[in-house]
Formats: sequence, C-alpha cells, structure tokens
Amino acid sequence: MGIEKPTNNKAEQKRTPEEEFFERLLEKIGKQSESLRKMGLPIGPNLRINPRDYSDVYSKEKIESDLIATEGVMEKIHEKKLSLKEIEKEKLKTDGAKLEILVSLLLNKFFEEYSKGRFVAVGTSDYDDLKNGLDTVIFDTLTGRIICAIDEVADNEGTGRRIEEKIKKFTEKNELGGRKLEYGLDVENGKIRKTKRENIPIVLLSLKSKEIKIGFERMLFEKDEKKRNEMAKGFFNYFIKAIGEQIEGLERDKYAMRNPFLKQNLENFKKTMDELAPEEDEFISGKKKKKRGGN
Repeated sequence: MGIEKPTNNKAEQKRTPEEEFFERLLEKIGKQSESLRKMGLPIGPNLRINPRDYSDVYSKEKIESDLIATEGVMEKIHEKKLSLKEIEKEKLKTDGAKLEILVSLLLNKFFEEYSKGRFVAVGTSDYDDLKNGLDTVIFDTLTGRIICAIDEVADNEGTGRRIEEKIKKFTEKNELGGRKLEYGLDVENGKIRKTKRENIPIVLLSLKSKEIKIGFERMLFEKDEKKRNEMAKGFFNYFIKAIGEQIEGLERDKYAMRNPFLKQNLENFKKTMDELAPEEDEFISGKKKKKRGGN
C-alpha cells in the first residue's frame, strides 16, 4: 500500500472573486510603480510618492515625523490596529481608493501612447493626501511642471450633492492660490528633482460605484484586447474632458486669476491639454467629442 501524500487543502481551494481581484490589481499596481521608478520618480510599491526617498531634501527627523503623523491618522480612519500593509489593503476596498488607482493606471496607459511617457500620473504621498488634500498629480517629466492635482471622489449617493460640495471647496482653495505639495517633483538639468511645490490647481474627477466596478472588471478580466482598449480609451477621454472643463471654469474666476503663479500654471495646463486632446471618441456619458476644427 503506497503512502498517500498529504494534501494542502488551502492551496487546493479556489480563490474567491475578491482574492482574484486583489491579486490582479496588486500586480498591476506593482508593475506600474516599477515602471515609474525606472524613470527616476520616487515612487513606492503602492504607486504613491515615497517620502523616504526625500532624505536628500528633508532631514530624517522631519520625514519620520511626517510618516508617524500619517500612520496615526490612518489608524484613526480605520479604527483598528493594523500594519501599514494591512491598511493599504483595507484602503483598496473603498471605492475612493479604487478610483484613485483606476485614474492613475488609465491615465498612464494613454500618456505613454499620446506623449511617449512625457506626462505621468502619480499618487501623492500619504502625507500630502491626508494633510494637503491631494490624491494624484499629473507631472510633465520634460519641463518639470505639475499640470494639475486631482482629487478622485466616488459618488456613491448618486445625487451629486457631495460633488457640488467638493467643487465649491476646490474653488475656494484655487482662489487662494491652489494647493501645495510637500513631497513634490520638478526637473533640473534634465533630471527629476525632489522638492516642495506650490500654487497647484486642483480639479475633481468623479465616478459612481457601478462605473468604477465596470472599469476594473474590464481592465483586469476582459479577455478581448480590443474591448479592453476601447473601454480604457473611453475612460481616458472622459477624464481629460472633465479636467479641461473645470480648468476653463477656473479661468473665468477673477479671484483665482489674481494669483500670477496659479494663472501661469493654468496656461501651462491648457497648452498641455491641446497636446493631449484625444480624437473623437465615446465617453462614459455616451456623448461624442467633436473633432478639433469641427462644427
């Protein structure tokens, strides 16, 4: 009688849909983070700017103090004694965090296509997210300009009330000169430079929970590459259109335009959007964008 090999029931168990989702998502995040690091950007494995890479800019004491403050806030938010890795996983269960990742992954996919990697979307440090209210920034790796900062909001209510409140808040912030980034980026002599940045215009991107779910399902599980790319391009065009419309509204704000630095950043943004303006395509709303020069 032969000896039976012990079975590893845990290994043989099929992964749940949630486990499969997180495994594929974390793989995407890891690959994108590594790609940005190879470009010289101080990005951690969570697709966010890593304060620990700023030891040549700030003192060790300041960086540690900022990290401790951030960890304390995160623990209060989750009301649990979790490790930082566990906190990251908990964050990814929320629609807001999923939307941040969706925006970064999709914008970078098409920035690579439209600008050959000149523009990148990176998550801000947890410190700047929690202290300065910035989720994502679009960065020009050629000129060093931070085109704009993005705050992603999941509109779970479906009423638009939260979005209106956010836009009002952003308008007030932009009128005061925009936001600052403690752990920011610039370019000097053709190389990425880590530094503090100010006067950054902030815009809002919002999707409903159902739209976020559809976006990830098609990005991670759609086997038909053509359908996957069509979906991704539709989201990208929607994001670029939404950002452009908010900047146009900000330009009409006479109070915001009193700040010369913010005004210059907005002019830079418009120039960039002209370069990146996607061709006619369907947006999530089902509407079509007119071709440039069309009626």
